[in-house]
Amino acid sequence: MSGKSSGTAAITRRAFLAGAASTAGAALLAACGGSGSSSTATPAATSAVSATGAAPAGSPTRAAGSVTVGATTAASSAPTVATSGAKVSGSVSMWVYPLLGEDQSKNESLWSGIVKDFTTQNPGVKVDVQVLPWANRDDKLTTALAGNKGPDVCYINEDQIAQHVEAGTMTPLDDYLSAEERNDYLQNALASATYKGKLYTAPILLTSTTIVYNTKLFKDAGVDTYPTTWDELIQVAPKFKEKGLFATSYTGALDQSLNLSYYPLLWQADGKILNDDGTAAFNSPQGLDALSFVTKLFSEGYTDKNEAITRPAEGQSNLDLSKAATGLTIDNSGAQRLAKEWGTGVTKIGAPLKNKKQISYGTVAGFGLFSSQKSKDASVAWIRYLTSPTVAKQIILPGSYFPTKKSIGALYGSDPILGEFEKILPMMRGGQLHPKARQVISTLAPEIQASFLGKKSPQQALADGEKAVNSLIKQG
Repeated sequence: MSGKSSGTAAITRRAFLAGAASTAGAALLAACGGSGSSSTATPAATSAVSATGAAPAGSPTRAAGSVTVGATTAASSAPTVATSGAKVSGSVSMWVYPLLGEDQSKNESLWSGIVKDFTTQNPGVKVDVQVLPWANRDDKLTTALAGNKGPDVCYINEDQIAQHVEAGTMTPLDDYLSAEERNDYLQNALASATYKGKLYTAPILLTSTTIVYNTKLFKDAGVDTYPTTWDELIQVAPKFKEKGLFATSYTGALDQSLNLSYYPLLWQADGKILNDDGTAAFNSPQGLDALSFVTKLFSEGYTDKNEAITRPAEGQSNLDLSKAATGLTIDNSGAQRLAKEWGTGVTKIGAPLKNKKQISYGTVAGFGLFSSQKSKDASVAWIRYLTSPTVAKQIILPGSYFPTKKSIGALYGSDPILGEFEKILPMMRGGQLHPKARQVISTLAPEIQASFLGKKSPQQALADGEKAVNSLIKQG
């Protein structure tokens, strides 16, 4: 993984696996759910390319399915950004994932340009960036780190942090970021990157989810106010049902992450997923309120029970087909797609529904420093460079993501969709920080679904879920 010589820049891209994320929204979904199949294959060796575009002597041959580009293939656009007061040297390897969808050239160009600009300013540092598929990324990273073959720096989501900290493979960043840098972060971004009181990633981007209204269906149903609370949605729901429409679309399929379904409602009820000691906390009055609310949506026919069983194909949900008036946890890319499908002026973006709290889910992704790194100063300088406001915007804007730093300011004020999502960023929170956070989702989801389908009462479903999750946690 280390570079072949200092002062050169290289970037390697793996061929995408079938089903890799194709949009920023798909990247969000990949971040929210389980890790997919249990493949444990680590990335094969890849060839390094010097700043002149030639492979250094003695470098490995190109791996099958990989694409290699020299840093000179992309135009440099980042201005000078100070990374530290002292010169740094060494090599840095980093793993990232396709933030810009399936377009190979866009992902390669983004990172080639950034690497070239950094190494121009830091000629003693060699940076190797690998853009790997989203599929099975958790297993690949864990296995590589266990074999001391992992990257020095990696792009990871907030719910991946705990497992790597507990495995002893991550290094906290508290000693490497100044107070000024820390204070520049949005509080919810900083909180999601902090585990057991220590900061483990430098946040780079946020995503956002909230309620989206189809204003044409509201007009067709004779509803002239847009619900902002659970009670208000229940109150207007019968009017949509009378017109043969669903009041909302709620995907309860088992391959749908609870981060995008039940969890936001649990937080809106002021509930918690886990207690501080790691035991289940959702079997509570707040958890019952949230599950009873969703179960009522299904039992009264206000949402489609078929979507409690099978996740619709993209473009085929009741929302896409203008059969549901609202979506409760739609991300920004999903809202952009719906706006195209529904037509001009039909899409309205609201703040998250309110019960006791007004809150929803947003992924917080950042760059983590791993304990296997061999050039700490160079790795830290690279992370600080990537998260500096000027360079961060280069990473954020092409994928329509949102910034984690206050100094970057609003990026989408004139955009009717993204501008509205940007306003509600302080209402977002990341996923549960626990080594088994994603396993908790897959363990609890069948119980939540059983309540939707009427197979169990909400009370029984939560009690059974609590027992199963606590058993999972005790396994260590």
